[in-house]
Amino acid sequence: MGVTTHIPKLQFADPKEQEDPPIEVLIGSEHYWKFVRDSPPLRISPSIVLLPSNLGWILSGNRSGISANWAAVNLIQAGNAGLLPDPEIKRLWELETIGITPHQSRELNSKDSDVLRDFHDFFRTEGNRRVVSLPKKANVYLPNNRQNAAYRFKSLVNKLSKNAQL
Repeated sequence: MGVTTHIPKLQFADPKEQEDPPIEVLIGSEHYWKFVRDSPPLRISPSIVLLPSNLGWILSGNRSGISANWAAVNLIQAGNAGLLPDPEIKRLWELETIGITPHQSRELNSKDSDVLRDFHDFFRTEGNRRVVSLPKKANVYLPNNRQNAAYRFKSLVNKLSKNAQL
């Protein structure tokens, strides 16, 4: 405690009446500097500092050698034996595991099937390179913009003819 004797009375962000208050808010890194001030931190020990913030002083640093006295386990049981889980919960679980489960079966619609078929049809290997064509949309109508292009070209010619430097 002798290290902090030179520090004036500080208003901490956590309430004084609780010895070990629970974590109530987690602030993402994109918002961190909206709360923490630009003032330099006050070093309490080699690994712990006090950071000035808009909410009060925040204790921050490495608490090496400290172990937790409790653990929290959360369980969600979506169905009983023989019953299927709610379709919305099942859909949420499928979204949560995208890219991390070995095989994800999904019924392809006709558009996805066409894109996948084109990929397999046009995929080839040239030396050490893999080559595939870009997916193309069928029956795409592109409007004719020849008149607009001609108007812009004439406008550019007029602008260039008026300025000898251009």
